[in-house]
Amino acid sequence: MTDIKLPELCVEIVGQVKSSNLAVYESTALEFIRSINTDLQTDDDFARAEQMVKFCDKAEKELDKAKTAAMERTADISALFATVDTLRDEMRAKRLELNRLVKARKDAIRAELINTATNALHTATIRANAEFSVYGVQLPAVAADFAGVVKGKRTVKSLELAIDTELNRAVSEVESLRAHIADNLKLITSQPPEFAALFPDLQMLTAMRPGELSELISERIAAHKKAEAERLEAERERIREEEKRKAEAEAARIREEERRKAEEWANAARLANDERIKASEEARRQEEMRALAAKTQHLPQAVQIEEYNGFFDDSPAIAPSFNDAPDFDDSPAPLRNGLTVWRRNREIGQDLPDGQYYSAAEVDRLLEQLRRAA
Repeated sequence: MTDIKLPELCVEIVGQVKSSNLAVYESTALEFIRSINTDLQTDDDFARAEQMVKFCDKAEKELDKAKTAAMERTADISALFATVDTLRDEMRAKRLELNRLVKARKDAIRAELINTATNALHTATIRANAEFSVYGVQLPAVAADFAGVVKGKRTVKSLELAIDTELNRAVSEVESLRAHIADNLKLITSQPPEFAALFPDLQMLTAMRPGELSELISERIAAHKKAEAERLEAERERIREEEKRKAEAEAARIREEERRKAEEWANAARLANDERIKASEEARRQEEMRALAAKTQHLPQAVQIEEYNGFFDDSPAIAPSFNDAPDFDDSPAPLRNGLTVWRRNREIGQDLPDGQYYSAAEVDRLLEQLRRAA
Protein backbone atom coordinates (compact mmCIF):
# COMPACT_ATOMS: atom_id res chain seq x y z
CA MET A 1 0.00 0.00 0.00
CA THR A 2 3.01 2.33 0.13
CA ASP A 3 2.67 2.96 -3.63
CA ILE A 4 -0.52 4.96 -3.07
CA LYS A 5 0.50 8.62 -3.10
CA LEU A 6 -1.03 11.97 -3.92
CA PRO A 7 1.03 15.04 -4.70
CA GLU A 8 1.47 17.29 -1.67
CA LEU A 9 -1.04 20.09 -1.92
CA CYS A 10 0.63 23.49 -1.72
CA VAL A 11 -1.29 26.75 -1.81
CA GLU A 12 0.31 30.17 -1.27
CA ILE A 13 -1.88 33.22 -1.42
CA VAL A 14 -0.86 36.84 -1.19
CA GLY A 15 -4.00 38.77 -1.80
CA GLN A 16 -4.57 36.53 -4.69
CA VAL A 17 -3.59 33.02 -5.63
CA LYS A 18 0.06 33.44 -6.18
CA SER A 19 0.78 29.86 -7.07
CA SER A 20 -1.05 26.54 -6.75
CA ASN A 21 -0.93 23.01 -8.08
CA LEU A 22 -4.56 22.53 -7.19
CA ALA A 23 -5.53 21.54 -10.72
CA VAL A 24 -2.98 18.75 -10.80
CA TYR A 25 -3.97 17.67 -7.28
CA GLU A 26 -7.63 17.67 -8.23
CA SER A 27 -7.27 15.46 -11.27
CA THR A 28 -4.97 13.07 -9.45
CA ALA A 29 -7.19 12.90 -6.40
CA LEU A 30 -10.41 12.34 -8.39
CA GLU A 31 -8.77 9.62 -10.47
CA PHE A 32 -7.55 7.99 -7.27
CA ILE A 33 -10.98 8.13 -5.64
CA ARG A 34 -12.65 6.55 -8.66
CA SER A 35 -10.07 3.76 -8.73
CA ILE A 36 -10.79 2.57 -5.19
CA ASN A 37 -12.22 -1.01 -5.25
CA THR A 38 -15.67 -1.43 -3.65
CA ASP A 39 -16.25 -5.10 -4.60
CA LEU A 40 -14.96 -6.76 -1.46
CA GLN A 41 -14.40 -10.53 -1.62
CA THR A 42 -11.03 -11.52 -0.18
CA ASP A 43 -9.13 -10.67 2.95
CA ASP A 44 -6.84 -8.51 0.77
CA ASP A 45 -9.87 -6.61 -0.48
CA PHE A 46 -11.02 -5.96 3.07
CA ALA A 47 -7.53 -4.97 4.21
CA ARG A 48 -7.07 -2.55 1.27
CA ALA A 49 -10.55 -1.07 1.85
CA GLU A 50 -9.78 -0.49 5.51
CA GLN A 51 -6.47 1.20 4.48
CA MET A 52 -8.36 3.38 2.02
CA VAL A 53 -10.71 4.43 4.78
CA LYS A 54 -7.74 5.57 6.83
CA PHE A 55 -6.09 7.24 3.80
CA CYS A 56 -9.24 9.16 2.85
CA ASP A 57 -9.67 10.28 6.44
CA LYS A 58 -6.09 11.57 6.42
CA ALA A 59 -6.60 13.32 3.05
CA GLU A 60 -9.72 15.00 4.39
CA LYS A 61 -7.75 16.39 7.26
CA GLU A 62 -4.94 17.59 4.96
CA LEU A 63 -7.46 19.40 2.77
CA ASP A 64 -8.94 21.05 5.81
CA LYS A 65 -5.45 22.01 6.92
CA ALA A 66 -4.56 23.49 3.48
CA LYS A 67 -7.82 25.36 3.42
CA THR A 68 -7.18 26.77 6.83
CA ALA A 69 -3.63 27.81 5.86
CA ALA A 70 -4.87 29.50 2.70
CA MET A 71 -7.65 31.27 4.52
CA GLU A 72 -5.12 32.73 6.91
CA ARG A 73 -3.41 34.48 3.97
CA THR A 74 -6.40 35.74 2.06
CA ALA A 75 -9.81 36.93 2.87
CA ASP A 76 -11.60 35.14 0.13
CA ILE A 77 -10.53 33.07 -2.79
CA SER A 78 -13.77 31.32 -3.68
CA ALA A 79 -12.40 29.11 -6.42
CA LEU A 80 -9.72 27.77 -4.15
CA PHE A 81 -12.08 27.05 -1.35
CA ALA A 82 -14.71 25.58 -3.63
CA THR A 83 -12.20 23.16 -5.05
CA VAL A 84 -10.86 22.24 -1.68
CA ASP A 85 -14.39 21.70 -0.33
CA THR A 86 -15.31 19.56 -3.30
CA LEU A 87 -12.25 17.38 -2.84
CA ARG A 88 -12.88 17.03 0.85
CA ASP A 89 -16.51 16.07 0.30
CA GLU A 90 -15.50 13.49 -2.27
CA MET A 91 -12.96 12.03 0.13
CA ARG A 92 -15.54 11.90 2.92
CA ALA A 93 -18.24 10.33 0.78
CA LYS A 94 -15.91 7.62 -0.43
CA ARG A 95 -14.66 7.00 3.08
CA LEU A 96 -18.19 6.58 4.43
CA GLU A 97 -19.19 4.37 1.53
CA LEU A 98 -16.17 2.15 2.00
CA ASN A 99 -16.70 1.98 5.72
CA ARG A 100 -20.36 0.96 5.23
CA LEU A 101 -19.44 -1.58 2.58
CA VAL A 102 -16.75 -3.11 4.76
CA LYS A 103 -19.13 -3.50 7.71
CA ALA A 104 -22.05 -4.78 5.63
CA ARG A 105 -19.93 -7.26 3.73
CA LYS A 106 -18.26 -8.55 6.87
CA ASP A 107 -21.71 -9.03 8.49
CA ALA A 108 -22.95 -10.85 5.38
CA ILE A 109 -19.91 -13.13 5.26
CA ARG A 110 -20.21 -13.80 9.00
CA ALA A 111 -23.91 -14.72 8.58
CA GLU A 112 -23.15 -16.95 5.58
CA LEU A 113 -20.42 -18.77 7.46
CA ILE A 114 -22.62 -19.25 10.54
CA ASN A 115 -25.56 -20.46 8.42
CA THR A 116 -23.35 -22.92 6.54
CA ALA A 117 -21.88 -24.29 9.77
CA THR A 118 -25.34 -24.57 11.36
CA ASN A 119 -26.63 -26.56 8.38
CA ALA A 120 -23.57 -28.81 8.47
CA LEU A 121 -24.16 -29.57 12.17
CA HIS A 122 -27.86 -30.21 11.50
CA THR A 123 -26.99 -32.62 8.69
CA ALA A 124 -24.54 -34.51 10.91
CA THR A 125 -27.21 -34.81 13.61
CA ILE A 126 -29.85 -36.09 11.16
CA ARG A 127 -27.40 -38.66 9.77
CA ALA A 128 -26.63 -39.90 13.29
CA ASN A 129 -30.32 -40.05 14.28
CA ALA A 130 -31.17 -42.09 11.18
CA GLU A 131 -29.20 -44.98 12.68
CA PHE A 132 -31.58 -45.14 15.68
CA SER A 133 -34.89 -44.29 14.01
CA VAL A 134 -36.08 -47.90 14.24
CA TYR A 135 -35.81 -47.67 18.05
CA GLY A 136 -37.45 -44.24 18.29
CA VAL A 137 -34.31 -42.82 19.87
CA GLN A 138 -32.75 -39.45 19.05
CA LEU A 139 -29.54 -37.72 20.00
CA PRO A 140 -29.86 -34.88 22.49
CA ALA A 141 -29.43 -31.46 20.88
CA VAL A 142 -25.79 -30.42 20.54
CA ALA A 143 -25.27 -26.67 21.04
CA ALA A 144 -22.76 -24.73 18.93
CA ASP A 145 -21.99 -21.06 19.68
CA PHE A 146 -21.03 -19.92 16.19
CA ALA A 147 -22.12 -16.34 16.86
CA GLY A 148 -20.00 -16.22 19.98
CA VAL A 149 -16.78 -17.53 18.45
CA VAL A 150 -16.74 -14.89 15.64
CA LYS A 151 -16.86 -11.94 17.99
CA GLY A 152 -13.77 -9.79 17.61
CA LYS A 153 -12.68 -11.53 14.42
CA ARG A 154 -11.86 -8.92 11.74
CA THR A 155 -10.68 -11.00 8.80
CA VAL A 156 -12.50 -13.60 6.71
CA LYS A 157 -9.83 -16.18 7.49
CA SER A 158 -10.16 -15.62 11.21
CA LEU A 159 -13.95 -15.93 10.90
CA GLU A 160 -13.65 -19.14 8.92
CA LEU A 161 -11.12 -20.60 11.32
CA ALA A 162 -13.22 -19.82 14.39
CA ILE A 163 -16.42 -21.24 12.87
CA ASP A 164 -14.68 -24.36 11.49
CA THR A 165 -13.16 -25.02 14.91
CA GLU A 166 -16.56 -24.74 16.63
CA LEU A 167 -18.22 -26.88 13.94
CA ASN A 168 -15.60 -29.61 14.30
CA ARG A 169 -16.07 -29.59 18.06
CA ALA A 170 -19.87 -29.89 17.74
CA VAL A 171 -19.68 -32.62 15.08
CA SER A 172 -17.21 -34.51 17.26
CA GLU A 173 -19.68 -34.28 20.15
CA VAL A 174 -22.45 -35.59 17.88
CA GLU A 175 -20.28 -38.55 16.92
CA SER A 176 -19.40 -39.21 20.55
CA LEU A 177 -23.09 -39.21 21.51
CA ARG A 178 -23.91 -41.46 18.55
CA ALA A 179 -21.29 -44.00 19.60
CA HIS A 180 -22.51 -43.85 23.23
CA ILE A 181 -26.14 -44.44 22.24
CA ALA A 182 -25.14 -47.23 19.84
CA ASP A 183 -23.21 -49.03 22.60
CA ASN A 184 -26.13 -48.72 25.04
CA LEU A 185 -28.62 -49.94 22.44
CA LYS A 186 -26.39 -52.89 21.70
CA LEU A 187 -26.31 -53.76 25.39
CA ILE A 188 -30.10 -53.48 25.70
CA THR A 189 -30.95 -55.36 22.50
CA SER A 190 -28.56 -58.17 23.38
CA GLN A 191 -31.01 -59.26 26.11
CA PRO A 192 -33.43 -62.14 25.34
CA PRO A 193 -36.50 -61.04 23.33
CA GLU A 194 -38.88 -61.90 26.16
CA PHE A 195 -37.40 -59.03 28.15
CA ALA A 196 -37.89 -56.40 25.43
CA ALA A 197 -41.03 -55.03 27.11
CA LEU A 198 -38.96 -54.17 30.19
CA PHE A 199 -37.25 -51.30 28.34
CA PRO A 200 -39.92 -48.96 26.94
CA ASP A 201 -37.92 -45.88 27.99
CA LEU A 202 -35.04 -46.32 25.53
CA GLN A 203 -34.52 -42.57 25.14
CA MET A 204 -33.67 -42.26 28.82
CA LEU A 205 -31.76 -45.54 29.02
CA THR A 206 -29.45 -44.76 26.09
CA ALA A 207 -28.29 -41.59 27.85
CA MET A 208 -27.07 -43.50 30.93
CA ARG A 209 -23.49 -44.43 31.66
CA PRO A 210 -22.74 -48.06 30.67
CA GLY A 211 -22.15 -49.23 34.24
CA GLU A 212 -25.39 -47.73 35.49
CA LEU A 213 -27.28 -49.15 32.51
CA SER A 214 -25.96 -52.68 33.10
CA GLU A 215 -27.02 -52.50 36.74
CA LEU A 216 -30.48 -51.22 35.83
CA ILE A 217 -30.95 -53.95 33.22
CA SER A 218 -30.06 -56.63 35.77
CA GLU A 219 -32.46 -55.14 38.33
CA ARG A 220 -35.35 -55.01 35.87
CA ILE A 221 -34.81 -58.56 34.65
CA ALA A 222 -34.54 -59.88 38.21
CA ALA A 223 -37.72 -58.05 39.22
CA HIS A 224 -39.51 -59.38 36.13
CA LYS A 225 -38.44 -62.96 36.82
CA LYS A 226 -39.60 -62.69 40.42
CA ALA A 227 -42.95 -61.21 39.39
CA GLU A 228 -43.35 -63.86 36.70
CA ALA A 229 -42.56 -66.64 39.18
CA GLU A 230 -45.11 -65.22 41.60
CA ARG A 231 -47.67 -64.95 38.82
CA LEU A 232 -47.07 -68.55 37.74
CA GLU A 233 -47.29 -69.77 41.32
CA ALA A 234 -50.53 -67.83 41.79
CA GLU A 235 -51.86 -69.35 38.58
CA ARG A 236 -50.84 -72.84 39.71
CA GLU A 237 -52.49 -72.20 43.08
CA ARG A 238 -55.63 -71.01 41.33
CA ILE A 239 -55.64 -74.14 39.18
CA ARG A 240 -55.11 -76.32 42.26
CA GLU A 241 -57.97 -74.59 44.05
CA GLU A 242 -60.17 -74.93 40.99
CA GLU A 243 -59.32 -78.62 40.67
CA LYS A 244 -59.91 -79.09 44.38
CA ARG A 245 -63.26 -77.31 44.14
CA LYS A 246 -64.23 -79.43 41.14
CA ALA A 247 -63.11 -82.61 42.92
CA GLU A 248 -65.07 -81.67 46.05
CA ALA A 249 -68.09 -80.81 43.94
CA GLU A 250 -67.79 -84.14 42.09
CA ALA A 251 -67.36 -86.01 45.36
CA ALA A 252 -70.39 -84.23 46.79
CA ARG A 253 -72.34 -85.06 43.63
CA ILE A 254 -71.30 -88.70 43.87
CA ARG A 255 -72.18 -88.81 47.58
CA GLU A 256 -75.55 -87.22 46.86
CA GLU A 257 -76.14 -89.64 44.01
CA GLU A 258 -75.19 -92.57 46.26
CA ARG A 259 -77.38 -91.21 49.05
CA ARG A 260 -80.28 -90.76 46.62
CA LYS A 261 -79.80 -94.27 45.26
CA ALA A 262 -79.50 -95.67 48.79
CA GLU A 263 -82.62 -93.77 49.81
CA GLU A 264 -84.47 -95.03 46.75
CA TRP A 265 -83.27 -98.56 47.48
CA ALA A 266 -84.22 -98.20 51.13
CA ASN A 267 -87.63 -96.82 50.18
CA ALA A 268 -88.09 -99.63 47.69
CA ALA A 269 -86.94 -102.16 50.27
CA ARG A 270 -89.20 -100.62 52.89
CA LEU A 271 -92.14 -100.65 50.53
CA ALA A 272 -91.36 -104.24 49.58
CA ASN A 273 -91.03 -105.16 53.24
CA ASP A 274 -94.24 -103.31 54.06
CA GLU A 275 -95.96 -105.15 51.25
CA ARG A 276 -94.48 -108.41 52.49
CA ILE A 277 -95.52 -107.64 56.07
CA LYS A 278 -98.94 -106.53 54.87
CA ALA A 279 -99.30 -109.67 52.81
CA SER A 280 -98.09 -111.75 55.75
CA GLU A 281 -100.49 -109.99 58.13
CA GLU A 282 -103.28 -110.35 55.64
CA ALA A 283 -102.45 -114.04 55.26
CA ARG A 284 -102.32 -114.50 59.06
CA ARG A 285 -105.57 -112.55 59.45
CA GLN A 286 -107.21 -114.64 56.78
CA GLU A 287 -105.88 -117.76 58.51
CA GLU A 288 -107.18 -116.60 61.87
CA MET A 289 -110.51 -115.68 60.29
CA ARG A 290 -110.71 -119.10 58.70
CA ALA A 291 -109.85 -120.69 62.03
CA LEU A 292 -112.36 -118.50 63.80
CA ALA A 293 -114.98 -119.26 61.18
CA ALA A 294 -114.35 -122.94 61.61
CA LYS A 295 -114.91 -122.63 65.34
CA THR A 296 -118.06 -120.48 64.96
CA GLN A 297 -119.92 -122.50 62.40
CA HIS A 298 -122.88 -122.86 64.80
CA LEU A 299 -123.39 -119.05 64.83
CA PRO A 300 -125.74 -117.39 62.35
CA GLN A 301 -124.12 -117.25 58.91
CA ALA A 302 -124.87 -113.55 58.50
CA VAL A 303 -122.51 -112.34 61.29
CA GLN A 304 -119.60 -110.54 59.70
CA ILE A 305 -116.44 -109.65 61.60
CA GLU A 306 -114.33 -106.78 60.29
CA GLU A 307 -111.14 -105.12 61.39
CA TYR A 308 -111.55 -101.82 63.24
CA ASN A 309 -110.70 -98.82 61.06
CA GLY A 310 -111.44 -95.74 63.13
CA PHE A 311 -115.04 -96.45 63.99
CA PHE A 312 -114.15 -97.20 67.61
CA ASP A 313 -113.72 -93.54 68.70
CA ASP A 314 -117.12 -92.58 67.24
CA SER A 315 -119.09 -95.54 68.78
CA PRO A 316 -119.65 -94.93 72.52
CA ALA A 317 -122.34 -97.59 72.51
CA ILE A 318 -119.82 -100.30 71.61
CA ALA A 319 -116.67 -98.96 73.31
CA PRO A 320 -117.60 -99.99 76.91
CA SER A 321 -118.29 -103.55 75.85
CA PHE A 322 -114.83 -103.83 74.21
CA ASN A 323 -112.98 -102.21 77.06
CA ASP A 324 -114.81 -104.16 79.71
CA ALA A 325 -114.80 -107.49 77.90
CA PRO A 326 -113.00 -110.16 79.93
CA ASP A 327 -109.72 -111.47 78.55
CA PHE A 328 -109.94 -108.97 75.68
CA ASP A 329 -106.15 -108.94 75.14
CA ASP A 330 -106.22 -112.73 74.67
CA SER A 331 -108.79 -112.51 71.86
CA PRO A 332 -107.76 -113.32 68.28
CA ALA A 333 -106.15 -110.53 66.32
CA PRO A 334 -109.33 -109.39 64.54
CA LEU A 335 -111.01 -109.08 67.93
CA ARG A 336 -108.11 -107.21 69.47
CA ASN A 337 -108.29 -104.63 66.70
CA GLY A 338 -112.01 -104.16 67.26
CA LEU A 339 -115.25 -105.66 66.08
CA THR A 340 -118.31 -104.13 64.60
CA VAL A 341 -121.44 -105.98 63.89
CA TRP A 342 -123.40 -104.34 61.14
CA ARG A 343 -127.15 -103.82 61.05
CA ARG A 344 -127.29 -105.81 57.83
CA ASN A 345 -126.68 -109.03 59.79
CA ARG A 346 -130.47 -109.40 60.26
CA GLU A 347 -130.44 -113.18 60.82
CA ILE A 348 -128.94 -112.65 64.29
CA GLY A 349 -132.36 -111.92 65.70
CA GLN A 350 -133.89 -108.54 64.87
CA ASP A 351 -133.84 -105.83 62.28
CA LEU A 352 -132.31 -102.46 63.21
CA PRO A 353 -133.39 -99.15 61.72
CA ASP A 354 -130.93 -97.54 59.33
CA GLY A 355 -128.19 -95.60 61.13
CA GLN A 356 -128.38 -97.63 64.36
CA TYR A 357 -126.02 -100.25 65.78
CA TYR A 358 -126.35 -103.19 68.14
CA SER A 359 -126.43 -102.21 71.75
CA ALA A 360 -123.54 -102.90 74.09
CA ALA A 361 -125.44 -105.77 75.70
CA GLU A 362 -126.03 -107.42 72.37
CA VAL A 363 -122.32 -107.03 71.45
CA ASP A 364 -121.34 -108.52 74.82
CA ARG A 365 -123.61 -111.44 74.15
CA LEU A 366 -122.03 -112.01 70.76
CA LEU A 367 -118.54 -111.75 72.18
CA GLU A 368 -119.33 -114.21 74.83
CA GLN A 369 -120.64 -116.65 72.26
CA LEU A 370 -117.46 -116.18 70.23
CA ARG A 371 -115.26 -116.78 73.26
CA ARG A 372 -117.10 -119.94 74.20
CA ALA A 373 -116.87 -121.18 70.67
CA ALA A 374 -113.14 -120.44 70.60
